[in-house]
Parts: sequence; C-alpha cells; structure tokens
Amino acid sequence: MDYLNTSILLQKVSTAASIDAIAGIRNTVVTEDYRGVKALSAYGPISFGNRQWGLLSEIDTEEAFFAVHQLSRSLLLSAVILALVMGMLGVVVARKMLRPLVDLSAAAADVGMGNLYVELDVSSNDEIGQLSQNFNNMVVNIREQTDTIAEADAENDKLLLNVLPQPIAERLKSGETQIADAFQGASIIFCDLVGFTRWSRGREPMEVLAFLDELFTSFDKVAVEFGVEKIKTIGDAYMAVCGLPKPNVNHAQVMAQLSHRILGCLDEYNQRNGTQIEMRIGLHCGPVVAGVIGSSKFIYDLWGESINMASRMESTGIPNKIQVSDVFYAALNGTYEATPRGKIDIKGVGEVFTYILGERAVISTVDL
Repeated sequence: MDYLNTSILLQKVSTAASIDAIAGIRNTVVTEDYRGVKALSAYGPISFGNRQWGLLSEIDTEEAFFAVHQLSRSLLLSAVILALVMGMLGVVVARKMLRPLVDLSAAAADVGMGNLYVELDVSSNDEIGQLSQNFNNMVVNIREQTDTIAEADAENDKLLLNVLPQPIAERLKSGETQIADAFQGASIIFCDLVGFTRWSRGREPMEVLAFLDELFTSFDKVAVEFGVEKIKTIGDAYMAVCGLPKPNVNHAQVMAQLSHRILGCLDEYNQRNGTQIEMRIGLHCGPVVAGVIGSSKFIYDLWGESINMASRMESTGIPNKIQVSDVFYAALNGTYEATPRGKIDIKGVGEVFTYILGERAVISTVDL
C-alpha cells in the first residue's frame, strides 16, 4: 500500500459489518470500522459472477450526526434562553400582579399602627382593583368613625370637666370607681344672695336664669384666674374651695383675694343693670374630705366640720361683707386686715370668734 500508494484491494477489512454482509445479512448500524473508529455502516450481500460479495457504505458518526448534534445544541441553547426569558417575564408579571397585594398588605399594617390617612392607587377594574377600592372605603369609614368618637370623647371630657376637677376626672377615666381624699388644709367660701327668693318671686324663669348665669359665670372666671375649684351652686348659693385637689399652702390668702373679687363682680353687675343685689360671704379653713358621689351623674363634693363652719360663716354674716372664722384669720398670718366682730353662736359648735375681712391686704402680693 505504501509502494502503490493505495489501499484498494490491499486493505484487509474484517469487521462485524463486513462479515455480516458476506454472510448475506443486510442492516444499518453504528459500529467500529476497520480503523477502530465509530461509523454509521449500511451493508448487505451482493452476488457477482459465482462469488458472494459484501457491500458496505460507511461514514464516521461524528460526520454523520454533526448536523444532529448541532441541532441538539441549538435546541438546548434555545430552550435555556427561552426558559430564562419566560422566567424573567414570569417574575415581571408576578410582581405586577402581586404589587397591589403587597401594597394592600403594607397599607393594612399602616392602618393597624394607627395611620388612618392611607390610600391605595386603584389602577384597574378587576378583582384586585375592587379590593383596593373597598379597602380605601373602609379606611375612610374608620377615619370618620374615629373622628366621631374623638369628638364625642372631647364633648364627654368637656361635660365631665364641668362637674369634676381635671385631676379627678382623669382618675375617674383611668378606672378608679371610688375616689375620696383627705386634705389637711383647704379654704372654703360660701356666697349667698340676700333676698333672692323675694326678688325672684313673680319674675319670668328665663329672667331669673339669665341673672344667675351672668353673675355666677363672672364668679367662675375669677375662680379660674385664682386657681380655685368651684364645687357647686345650690339655688342662689355659690361654693368653692382652694387647696384641693391640688394643694396650695397659700389657700387662705388666695381665698381672701377671691372673696373681694366676687364682691367686685356683684358690684359691677349692679352698676350695669341698675340693681341693688346684696350678698353674704363666709370663709373658713381646715381639714376637708373630698370625693366623687354618684355613678351616672357625678358630683365632686366636700365633707367635714370645715364645710359646716364655712356655711355658718356665710349664714350668720353681714350683707356685702366677708365674715371669716378665727381659724381662717389666723391662717392669713397677718396678710390681710380684719375687724373683730366678736363671738357668734354657731349651731352644733358653740360660740366662735369671727372677723370681718378688710378690703386692704397688708401684703399686696400673694403667691397663688
């Protein structure tokens, strides 16, 4: 073969395919050729003359299946690219579809934290859009109901503060059901109009109401100015206290100033309306017990001998004068002038030395 430079009729072929072809077998298989290389072999017998020949047609599998392998790689690459594209598209679509639900979840969490001004963007008419719109409507309803409740609470607080001091109202709102406190030092004032029953006889109810409302409202204003707690009005009587529920060591001095301001309010009323209404004022100080009475209609009231003594100072007093007990005069500690009135028989107590409070304070400035 080297000499002739050819293998024709010289290369011995003894492979499974050639043996089968000579044996009369026809087939197409992948087998090893005479070089030991994988090849796609198609073979079969052929008769020529008086001899049996075998005919083989072979091509290397690498060459035969090159296009198939190329197609497989192309298909695999296409499948990978398509999978990536579909995955990315799926993520985008999923995010777009889940975004409203994520926003809804975040908005619900905000509402749960107390933010009632959350509003979702409604950009579709599908079920998600309807759900978002329903959520917005729910938040608006909750906000309106919350505002209504807040307004009602504010109104209730306002009404409660009309009958109770703020510290007591806060304790009642916090859950205390029985409130009673003892104070060792407080000053009580009682004011009573002289001849009010006679004056009001035959007058229209609204005229009487307007008179009391205007007069007692002026008393309330100066009481607030001096930090004095109004307790109640009973008909034409006015009662207030200084030194509770917030203690004040200068309660006697403060109440002395208030009593003169109350007489000033009465004088101003008389000048405006051309009337000559008179008033008795009584002052006393001492230990007091204060607490809340009632469960549906509350009242903050006072008990003790000090209350009775202050009431007696008023009832035994002189019109347009301020009568004080000797205990109250002593508590003033020389800050106010006073004229001794002498002993007065007090029911249930006996004789008590009293004073008529002067108009001029010895010490002009008192720390309220």
